[in-house]
Parts: sequence; C-alpha cells; structure tokens
Amino acid sequence: MNQFNEKLRLIYLPFIATAVGFVLFYTFLNWALFVKGNFFSLKQDILNLWLPFGLSVIPVLIWVRPKIKLLRFKNDRASTGYSMVAWFAIIAPAIITQHYLETATGKLTALNNISQFNTATATKYYSLEKCYIDKAHASIHTTANVSGKHDETLSYCVFVTIPLYENASDTISKKCNFWLGENYKKSISNRLSSEEKREKYVAFAQEAQQKFDTTKFENFVYLERLLNTDDHEAFNAAVAKNKFFSSDQPVVFVAHQTAFKKRNGETLPWIFKSFGIGALVFLILLLFPSLDSDKLASIHKIKRAKRSERWLGLLVDTNSKHLNQS
Repeated sequence: MNQFNEKLRLIYLPFIATAVGFVLFYTFLNWALFVKGNFFSLKQDILNLWLPFGLSVIPVLIWVRPKIKLLRFKNDRASTGYSMVAWFAIIAPAIITQHYLETATGKLTALNNISQFNTATATKYYSLEKCYIDKAHASIHTTANVSGKHDETLSYCVFVTIPLYENASDTISKKCNFWLGENYKKSISNRLSSEEKREKYVAFAQEAQQKFDTTKFENFVYLERLLNTDDHEAFNAAVAKNKFFSSDQPVVFVAHQTAFKKRNGETLPWIFKSFGIGALVFLILLLFPSLDSDKLASIHKIKRAKRSERWLGLLVDTNSKHLNQS
C-alpha cells in the first residue's frame, strides 16, 4: 500500500496535472490566437489534429517520462511503452477538445437571403429565410487517395458544389460567389485488380449520383461556412470546373439538417470519457512495476538536503537579525 501511495504521489498525480494543464493551455492558445483573435489562418486539420498530436509529446518528455523512470523495468522499451500510453492519454482529449471548441464557439447569424452575407458579421453558421439552389448546374471534383501503413486502402471522394442564389432570376448574371457543398466518400481495398477497382468506382459513382438526385438540398436547418480545410480546397476545385458560372472568391457552405443546439453532438462527454479511459489505463499499468528503491532513496535524500538548506537559511537570517538588533 505504501508503494502504491508513492506511485500516486510521485507519478500518477503529476501525470494528471500535466494532462489537464496541456489540454487547457493549448485550448486557450487556440481560442486566443485563432478563434477569438483570428491573427492568422492555419488549416483546421493542423490546429485540431496535428499540432496537439505533436506538441503533447513535449510535456510528456519533460514532466511525465522522468517520473516513469522511477519505476523498475527489465528494459528501456517498457519505460518507453509507459510514456507512449501517457502520451496517447493526453492526445485523445486534447484533439476532441479542439473539435468541441470549433463548434461550440461558432455563432449563428440569421439572414433573410444569401445576398446579405457580405454586409453581415462573419460567423461560422448561418440560417436563411429564402434561397434558390441551382441543382441543375452543379459541378464536381473527384479525388482518389491511398492510405494505411502498407497503402492497403484506396479512398474515392466526389466533391459537389451547387450554386446558391437568392432567386432563380439571379442566375442570369452567370456569376456565383456562394455555393452549397456536398461530398460522397467510399473506401475499398487497394489490393484489388485494376478491373475490380474500376467496377467499384463505377458502382460508387452511380450510388453518389442517385443520392444527389434524390436529396432535397433546400431542406436544411442551418449552413456551416467552411474555413481553411482540405475539403474547402477540393470544393474550390469543383467550383473552378463549373461550366455555367464563374466565381471570384467562392464561399462554400455545408448544409445541416439537425437542430443548431445539437451541433456539438457527443463531443463534450467524449472529452471526459477519453480522458477517464486514458487515466484509468495508465493507473492500472502503474500497479505492476515496483518503484526503484535506489532512485526513490536518492529523491528522498535530495528533498532532505533541500529542507536542511531552507532551515539553515532561516537560522542564518534569524541570527543576522538578532546581531543587528544588538
């Protein structure tokens, strides 16, 4: 029991403090610099995924890994494994929190029609009283990407952009700056033959066409304005391929059919769930190895030395005061 209490005090509690501290600190920086301050633009994938993924290793190496080394392992790989578990326990809630920040801080602006967009305050979400969606003059951009550790997955994606106007008569101008975006995705095995891939792609294209034809895009509750994302670039490519309308600075929206208050989904509970799961796994792992008695004795020796130095300093200060008074 004494060993377990020592593990809690020396390793587990510092890990908890490091995890909570990093998530709060990075989330505050994200909010101050990019959400509220909007000082400069970074892609959402970089802000919400890659930066917390990469930066979280720093506090683990500085504050958590030295504590893990107080445990006795047969080899260094075990110590590295414990550090990896601590790292992933921080990564998960950090990434989920950024996605929650993105949706929770987004404001909804009510517009009578899309032409009011340029004069309204720029926000992430919009509602429209009336609009005309020119489904007949949509344009597409397709992509195919290989992923996986061994390039085993082939992913197809069709990005569709639909002109968005106030009225049908506005299409006479042949210019459109507002677009409704929709995408269709499918992943298949990259181990298939070329003929099998072609058959899969044709079937996927037909399925996407059927979904597009049967979707009533005007039945949305609110629109989300796409910011700096990879999807936005793909939608811009689809806009550029439109043979009917030109666009100088396209603004792409994604339609949502659910209530605006439900935009966060289960993100908030999953912040705490992911953190709780990671913290519990790390705690269970701490039950197995014992503390290194030599390293533990060294720590206690250093602490006693520091306490002695403080007491000595107090005694010297007290004696100095008495001598000065006499």
